[in-house]
Amino acid sequence: MIGVLALLFSFLFVVLPGQAQSSEVSSASHALSASEGKTRAAAPRALPTPKQLREPSAREVIQMALDAARGLGPERIRELSRRARLAGLMPQLKLSAERGLKQDLSSSTTALSDRVNAAVGDDLRLGATLTFDLDRLVFAPEEVRLLSVERWLAIDRRKLINEVVRLYFQRRRLLREQASAAAKDDELADSIAEVEAVLDGFTDGKFGEAVARGKSASGR
Repeated sequence: MIGVLALLFSFLFVVLPGQAQSSEVSSASHALSASEGKTRAAAPRALPTPKQLREPSAREVIQMALDAARGLGPERIRELSRRARLAGLMPQLKLSAERGLKQDLSSSTTALSDRVNAAVGDDLRLGATLTFDLDRLVFAPEEVRLLSVERWLAIDRRKLINEVVRLYFQRRRLLREQASAAAKDDELADSIAEVEAVLDGFTDGKFGEAVARGKSASGR
């Protein structure tokens, strides 16, 4: 009888607590799995790449902006320098005119009388001179100032590129935030529209046209 009671007590204090512990571990595991599932469901959706959206890449937008700002490129400075040198082939024409009064006096003497003859007439002279400044073909004085302008334009060009890159990826971040938002955010939509308007201004409208073509092609 004592042996039976001992076995019963060992069953109550060893087997049952083990089963309860196993049940708690299993419940905790199910709760962790459910929490991970909710976390994965709440994770933001990945934004498609510009190629998938059929939108221009950052490099293409930069080129659009540089094409729109043709006055900031070095090609403009080289063209002005070439024109300044070729100006030496253009002759300088100078015309002159002189008009004066011409008077001739002559005298004759005879035994009976002295005689003086006077003749008056107009004197008109015309002149023309062509001058070539051929030393400008080697170096034009205006090139010194053009070199300074070229440095200023190079600085403005780099600023334009940096601003376009900043706005391009700011728009990408805003679109990613919009894609992961649970509800429609009007303020976020206005921020995206503002960035797109600035990029559209930098590219002379080409960025907006490219985005519109991408939306039409992808059916968005």
